[in-house]
Amino acid sequence: MRQKPFFVFLAVASSALVPALGSAQVIDSFTAPNQTVTACGGAVFSVGTDASILGGRRELRARDGHSCVFGGTSNINVYGSTTAAFEFWGGSAPEQSIRWGSRIGVDGGPAMGTALNLNKSANDTIRIDFVSTPSNATVALTLDAAGTLYTYNFATSGGGTVIVPLSDFKNGATSLNASAAADIDGISISSGIVSAQGAGLIVSEIRFGAPLQYSSLIRQTILPVGSAECANGGVSIESGLDNGAGAGDPNDGVLSDDEVTQSVDICNGSNGSNGSNGSNGTDGTDGTNGTDGTNGVDGTNGTDGTNGTNGTNGVDGTNGVDGTNGVDGTNGTDGTNGTDGTNGIDGVDGLNGADGADGFSALIALTPIDPGAECADGGVQIDSGLDNGDGGATANDGVLEAGEVDVTEYLCTIPGLAGADGTDGADGANGADGANGADGADGANGMDGAAAASVEGGCSTVEGSGSQTVLWIFAALGLVWRRRRA
Repeated sequence: MRQKPFFVFLAVASSALVPALGSAQVIDSFTAPNQTVTACGGAVFSVGTDASILGGRRELRARDGHSCVFGGTSNINVYGSTTAAFEFWGGSAPEQSIRWGSRIGVDGGPAMGTALNLNKSANDTIRIDFVSTPSNATVALTLDAAGTLYTYNFATSGGGTVIVPLSDFKNGATSLNASAAADIDGISISSGIVSAQGAGLIVSEIRFGAPLQYSSLIRQTILPVGSAECANGGVSIESGLDNGAGAGDPNDGVLSDDEVTQSVDICNGSNGSNGSNGSNGTDGTDGTNGTDGTNGVDGTNGTDGTNGTNGTNGVDGTNGVDGTNGVDGTNGTDGTNGTDGTNGIDGVDGLNGADGADGFSALIALTPIDPGAECADGGVQIDSGLDNGDGGATANDGVLEAGEVDVTEYLCTIPGLAGADGTDGADGANGADGANGADGADGANGMDGAAAASVEGGCSTVEGSGSQTVLWIFAALGLVWRRRRA
């Protein structure tokens, strides 16, 4: 996969981006010998020899495309002991290149080139340290690998460091592969810089470096209820290297879609079933018996007693048992960070530190787990560590093996919510009505009536004995008294 070139300013170089220099192989640090070529028209060559140069020689080639018509020249200077750098600079239509190994002597130069026979990996890199460059200067790097030329073109601006994986070099649409990287015989840098001396393309060193190291990243996405992945909602966990794959940017701290190499969805459990309904309440107690009716009027049957009052309602049934409490809500989001203070004034650059040792990539492995001691409802085991070959593992193979695991964490499935409270039981039925009171006893028979009286001439006389008259009167009085009592 093609890695994008990137610049690291020397004062703030990040160890996460720059490969370890302890395994680097210097091509040329331009400490010796001093060389100068100036062309006005045709090509001019200069071959310098020194043990500090890879292969023992370097060739400079300069040419001016306008054949001096406009008074311009094409220039290359290797400043050697003065500055330990080389510079491309020149006039109207310059061509400049510097070459090593089998690239020496091509295009009409002295036939002094010899194959370097370098055995490299396609993941190895070429690192170029720029002191300064004109704005948007175009530079071409060319490798002679297994008899085929592979080129990488890029534009520069300002000083800094360019690091290019060997797999980014191409011959047409064909990338440099492992077999070509195992037989690198020549190297060249070419450009056409128009500038005054001292303001051109100035390079202090070119070298081979170790493969780039990238950080491992994890991205979490909340899955809503009803999503295709999780019917009850959940979380999607994705991981990969911050290597700029596809449309991503390397080492930007953001895991882009094209950088994702592993993903797993962790779904919430389904809701618990509703609690059972509460039991019915007990029946109410029977109502009390009605009061006895009053005795009827003498002679006639007594009236029926009134119905007894209804019994009181039964006691309501007890409420059903409450359901368990729901799961606590998630924590609120963190507050925003305060504004950064202004940067202090840059200090004077210190001397270059000693080359650091090779770093190792951080790796992450995600493994779904069944319910058990770590997660009662199952989940995901997250192992992390460095790809450093601990425990008999293979270093830098891109696989997190058992001996390389430093930290193990578990992300457990959330159980379903508790069911809702059961509904209250129905009220008990009303008690039965009390029985009717008993009928009152029959009243005593009335007394016989008195003898009839005769009335003559408008005057009334009573016939009969005086005792009968008295009895009739008392009988009448007794009847009145009974009615009043009734």
